[in-house]
Amino acid sequence: MDALEQGMSANSSITAPATLGDVGPSRDDLLASRYGSVFWNCSLTRLERWIFPVCALASMLLQLKPILYSSLALPLIVVMSSLCWLTPTTGFFYIACAQFLPFPEGTAFNPAQIGVATWIGVTFLRYRRIDLTGISLLWPVLPWLIWHWLVTGEPIYHFNSEYSKALAYSVIACQQVNVSKGSYLKCLLGMSLGTLMAAAAFWAFQLGLPVDLSTWGGEREGYARLGGVRADAVMIWPPLLMGCFGMLGIALSAMVSGRYERQIHWLKIAAVAAFFIAIPPLVATMTHGAYAGFALMAIFVVLVYNRMKRMRLIQKRKSSLTPIVLSMIAILSVVYLTNAFKTRDRVDALYHYFQESVDEYGAAASRTDVWEYSLKTIMKHPLLGVKFNDDAEDIPPEYFAYGGYLSHNVFLDYGRWTGIPGISAVIFFFFYPLLRLWRRSDNWRFMGFFLFHFALLIFWMSLSFQFYKTFWGYWMLAAMVAAREPVALPYSNRHSARLQL
Repeated sequence: MDALEQGMSANSSITAPATLGDVGPSRDDLLASRYGSVFWNCSLTRLERWIFPVCALASMLLQLKPILYSSLALPLIVVMSSLCWLTPTTGFFYIACAQFLPFPEGTAFNPAQIGVATWIGVTFLRYRRIDLTGISLLWPVLPWLIWHWLVTGEPIYHFNSEYSKALAYSVIACQQVNVSKGSYLKCLLGMSLGTLMAAAAFWAFQLGLPVDLSTWGGEREGYARLGGVRADAVMIWPPLLMGCFGMLGIALSAMVSGRYERQIHWLKIAAVAAFFIAIPPLVATMTHGAYAGFALMAIFVVLVYNRMKRMRLIQKRKSSLTPIVLSMIAILSVVYLTNAFKTRDRVDALYHYFQESVDEYGAAASRTDVWEYSLKTIMKHPLLGVKFNDDAEDIPPEYFAYGGYLSHNVFLDYGRWTGIPGISAVIFFFFYPLLRLWRRSDNWRFMGFFLFHFALLIFWMSLSFQFYKTFWGYWMLAAMVAAREPVALPYSNRHSARLQL
């Protein structure tokens, strides 16, 4: 056991203070400063080592028709969620996969709702209390919600509103961060692993198991847009994007730290495995956002990595990203060239479909029309939007039959509904934890958070799903890390630098 682990073991009775105090150091923080922050340690405990495979197996079983349509499904979800709440890392795993976890059709409660109920019970049994120290960091959501309520009159405060349900997962995340005792990178690891479970249905189907994949959304160039069992294609690709790039970011953070060499080695392997797990089902969604998002994420990683190399934040051969990149390129090349899982056919078909869409709609393909109409509405109703007086707005021709439309962009939706003040409040809330992390002098430590947040940005820019539970849990985690994690001790001059693109 190294000095850090010995120190933390000897001082395990030290707990966080009763109030966060924006930012005065807690005794945990001072202890972390003395022994080196526990932030870096992603080693799984004995309990986590058996909970993860058990819950991953449960998630796989829920994809199978004989299980999903039997009386076993609901108890299996209850057991899975209960086990996950036993540790903060596995808790974040459940927060990430609860959104798309299959559940029996027609049941009164979905996995996200079941998760809230089991969290309350398990938390009181295991910890004897619910510790919401730091929940005040959620304050940036208030300008958004209060303005929306004042302008639209929507009862967002109602117990059963979608806003309340989403905020419930921020509350759960707050508790999980508090009991993690500083293992924040490991919390993000749990969340990244949870998002990768979105690939479970695809791989179960490829193995010939009895799985009904969702094809809601139709076909493109003769290929069905494959999703999960209950989640359609547009609900599957965002978590896959978060998972593979989140794992890569965590590996990058560990490589820069230079600590726990065995951990760096397995995180590299895990990052490569994440890409192999995520890419085929990502391609099978046949979604422009998935493909474009992957390309944007890859470009962002290259830019940041080159910047880190120039700043000499990464020097050692053992901390090189090159083996990971080469491994990923090799895997993707083999999958494409061999047309495994019809990957090449799907990529070529979507490219052809995209070209046709660009010719018909414009540069952003099928999004061009709704974005243009959304901007027109915002310019026409800049202060209060269309909701205040229930004004009519111009509708894109392809949505006439529906009598309304969504912008396929969360920010533009709120701009239409509540004007420029509304969209500004949403933007402030979304970027708040990211900016706080980026402005830190040791921001190179948070590459996993930056990549995960960037994937969420692509998600919000492409779809109108503002109540995605993974986002709300992650937001709370990132905000608390930005406020609580002490600035790293500069164990070498190169690590005192601040990453700037």
